[in-house]
Amino acid sequence: MALGALLAFGVLRMNAPSQTVADAAAPELRYSEANFGTYQALGPEYETARAQLAIGLAERIDRLPPDAQLKIERNLAEIRRALREINVAMALEPDNTMLQQLLLSTYQSELTLLANVNKMAGSIPARTES
Repeated sequence: MALGALLAFGVLRMNAPSQTVADAAAPELRYSEANFGTYQALGPEYETARAQLAIGLAERIDRLPPDAQLKIERNLAEIRRALREINVAMALEPDNTMLQQLLLSTYQSELTLLANVNKMAGSIPARTES
């Protein structure tokens, strides 16, 4: 739930007078190039959280069994493939509300996966060389 709030509060809209966060349900994340019509980008809090989670994953993923690492890498690759495809569709239909909501949901899925894996891997002691 906290990730969803972070994502929702990170949404900004340009060129819209007195836009509220609740009204701005269509983010653009600069990580994947996208065209959101009148919408700008996710805020710095989101970008910071995403970067920290990605760093944490890189530091901890080796604590997981190889098959779990492979599943995580495949899931992240699938999420990021979906983000690219949604962004392509958004370039063609920047004001499509369904695509905007799908993109937001997909970014939330990425954050949730990163957070869950970090939590799980963080509870496993680091491997030591024998």
